[in-house]
Amino acid sequence: TLQLAKEYLKLRDWNRAFETARLAEPLDPTDIVLKLLRIEATIYLAVEQQEEIDHGRLDALAAELADLRAKHPDRVDVRILQSIIAVYRGDDDLAERELKLAIAECDETLRAEMQLARHYYRMKRMAEAIDVCRTACQRHSAIAEPWLSLAGLHVVEEDIDQARACLQEGLSHTENYWERREMTLRLAGLELLHGQRDAGVTLLRDL
Repeated sequence: TLQLAKEYLKLRDWNRAFETARLAEPLDPTDIVLKLLRIEATIYLAVEQQEEIDHGRLDALAAELADLRAKHPDRVDVRILQSIIAVYRGDDDLAERELKLAIAECDETLRAEMQLARHYYRMKRMAEAIDVCRTACQRHSAIAEPWLSLAGLHVVEEDIDQARACLQEGLSHTENYWERREMTLRLAGLELLHGQRDAGVTLLRDL
């Protein structure tokens, strides 16, 4: 059930994600992950399936998250959802503060770092987005996600050489097959679209 709710969220099927999590929640009331999945789906229902944002619903979710945060101060996913609600309430400064606090105070901070980078990108604060990604690459050097995000920002800035160098550096930091595969695929695509086609073909052939 948990995995099914996550899959519905990935597919942006908010109604099914909400119903799946809501029906499963009473079976294990202590499962915070199910609560957070239900809350996340409800946030998107409140903002995307109405002509206007349902602020009353967001207020109720914010109160529920505040209670969960008090009980689980180290959970980064609680803070991320609080920052998302802040954005939909039009308080970008609060969203930024929540994510910075999550990075400073929580366990498993990569998700908050990536969310902060996306926040800066949405605000067109590219230098700060790049700085956050670069720091995340240093902290989580064996994981593909921050390297891919940093390379993507360099591509947006039309700095293909930096994007290539970033992916090559990321590859030098991990031996994990799947992490390497993700970065190699991105590097091959970069070469095919913006660089040396032969190099891109070779990278794909060697996978």
